[in-house]
Amino acid sequence: MVKKTFLFIFLCVQVIVLAGQTIICSENISKEMICDEEILTAIALYRTKNFSQEDPLLLVDLFREGDLNKYRIYPDDDIWAPIFRQPDCIIIIDPFTIVYLYTPDYQKTKDSSFLSILEQKMSGVFNTLIKYNWKDMTVEVYPERDTYVVIYDPALTEYVFENGVLIETNAILDLKMFYEDLYIPPHYFLRYRVFDPRFVSSPQR
Repeated sequence: MVKKTFLFIFLCVQVIVLAGQTIICSENISKEMICDEEILTAIALYRTKNFSQEDPLLLVDLFREGDLNKYRIYPDDDIWAPIFRQPDCIIIIDPFTIVYLYTPDYQKTKDSSFLSILEQKMSGVFNTLIKYNWKDMTVEVYPERDTYVVIYDPALTEYVFENGVLIETNAILDLKMFYEDLYIPPHYFLRYRVFDPRFVSSPQR
């Protein structure tokens, strides 16, 4: 009972915090795909359930199927994340957390102003200077630091909305993200990303 009360209070705090957040989107995506209330509700629910989660990135895939909007959320701590798939939108939750939203438009080229904001926000979240070379698909970090291997331990959750109402929540260990990565440096793939759940055919249901 005490645990449920605590989670309810934590959810209320999350909703209040997220209500004031701005979703920053690239100019090149279909804005009608974005339902702020649904996205922020899914994020609030995820963070309530995983309130001890320390990963600074939340990757959110949006897939529309008929009247249903499905959001799959996966935590990450990889500075390379924007290289593998450039997000369509970003949401700054707090100084330590950034949310990447991917829509069916995720393959479209992103405008330079959006990519500049993304780079700035990533540098802030990781508290280090991060420079992305979008042409060569490389990353520079100042000061330099070693890349480390993260054990594959998925905590992927799906939230299904119908007409703005949450109707289903799924948390399955073998659940996949909807969209595959678009670019993976060969050496990085072989050494670090073999077990990444995002290596799937696009889209998955």
